[in-house]
Amino acid sequence: MPPPPCELFIATSAEAPGLSLGETPTFLNGINLAWVRYPDFAGSSGAGLSEAALPSVCGVEEAMRFLVANGGNALRVWMLQEPSETLKWRNGLVEGLANGVLLMAKTILELAVYYRVRVVFVLFNGALVRGPAACSLFSREDVLASLVEHAIEPLARELRGHASLAMWEVLNEGEGIVDSS
Repeated sequence: MPPPPCELFIATSAEAPGLSLGETPTFLNGINLAWVRYPDFAGSSGAGLSEAALPSVCGVEEAMRFLVANGGNALRVWMLQEPSETLKWRNGLVEGLANGVLLMAKTILELAVYYRVRVVFVLFNGALVRGPAACSLFSREDVLASLVEHAIEPLARELRGHASLAMWEVLNEGEGIVDSS
């Protein structure tokens, strides 16, 4: 499948300052939705979490209503901040997204269409990397390669060209994964 036209993405250019959508200058004004029910992006995606399916949809919709009522147009949503919960693992490597993650992402994007909101998905949180799974994503090339091949590329393919997807942010507060010692 060919990539969608560039005008579907928010971008910067050397010719014009700021962000643009195609030829139209665009200003994103919004809120950061780090989590509605931390750490469970997708509802009952992992062991020990509530059995209720997709419990955070109502919280996301409430945030969108608040955003629009106050003149905003963009929602920054953290996605995979707890890799042990949001990714499927096998023998120390990523084998895919946890159940519900893709459905939740699509649901958020569809809600955003309804509310005329742009979504920025933040893949990881560098400010708080804990546990061997999360640490291995940033320290082992084989784990990173499995992440890209089995989770990130399929996720990007599935969401490519969605009308409300403004952009991807790979890592929030990347300085958190730097060992300065």
